[in-house]
Amino acid sequence: MRKYFFILYGLFVCCNGYAAAPHNYKADLENILEEERIAFDSMVVEDTIKNNMHSNYYDVETAANTYDMLAEKNNGYFSLTELFYVCLQSFIDKPINAWNACKRDFIVPLLMESDELSFIDDVIVEAYDGHSFNQPCRPPETEPAKGGLVRNAICTTGYYEDIDPAFEKAMITKFRTEGGCAYVNDGNGKTCYGVAGRVHPEVYRKDFSRADAERIGYTHYYTKYNIDKLPDAIRGDVFMAVWGTGSASRSIKLLQKVMGIYQSGEIDEETISAAENYAGNLRKEFLKARWNNMKHNGNFSNGWAKAFIVYLKNGCHTVPSIPLERNEETVAECKKMQ
Repeated sequence: MRKYFFILYGLFVCCNGYAAAPHNYKADLENILEEERIAFDSMVVEDTIKNNMHSNYYDVETAANTYDMLAEKNNGYFSLTELFYVCLQSFIDKPINAWNACKRDFIVPLLMESDELSFIDDVIVEAYDGHSFNQPCRPPETEPAKGGLVRNAICTTGYYEDIDPAFEKAMITKFRTEGGCAYVNDGNGKTCYGVAGRVHPEVYRKDFSRADAERIGYTHYYTKYNIDKLPDAIRGDVFMAVWGTGSASRSIKLLQKVMGIYQSGEIDEETISAAENYAGNLRKEFLKARWNNMKHNGNFSNGWAKAFIVYLKNGCHTVPSIPLERNEETVAECKKMQ
């Protein structure tokens, strides 16, 4: 099933990407959202409206009535488009930051009270195999032509394809979720292909390339912290957690916490053995733990949400509905992402 991941992606894309007075919000949203729907308990929605939409620019009664009308029409199921409609219709005087206000006061509290983690169970359907090491991975997932989260591009050099297939697939997905080079107002200075200049000054070289980003990922994160010693099924997810948070110890401790072992913050023999012999689906449980951490820490962002969802669909052993192969077309798509 693909019932929930568009909900989460839409939350961050819509709230961040359309924050500046999106007057034609429904049309904008429908360009990037499929008509996926999720059911919300009416009491949860009513409590969210009463407890969070209490500022002087909301008409709570209008919000409740709009919700009731749509709930009756859709048998209790809502797309994200409709949830934003409930909130946006309730403004007495709509502020310029209406989208962020709705995100803060209605959408995020509603999702936090709902069983949103079930979307991970729906996306990750493959069994966890802790006994596969350095074996070929499945091809990446092709995104739909319309409404896809990322481009159908292969931007890696292919150098690591035989050396470490799990790293290769992770980098393919990483490059699909990253842009080119830009200065971002997040304290990291110039960022190229996901590599922050604050940590890696070589990013400021004019000839810095994706090959350099691959090398940094492999030597400064992947092998440095023994991620390459873990089973194939979990390598990419731990790698992205370490790279994305900038804290190897914190990410590895989270993995160890999920497995119920001593949280040393280092991938040692105990950690490798526990990952190899984990009885449940370690990939699901680790990604749920990551999601919960980000939710409670308030560290959501459009880029993080997009990467998280794309990685859900592109684990080493995930069987793609339509495989994305390296060919002239997918390499050409990469050139559009410079």
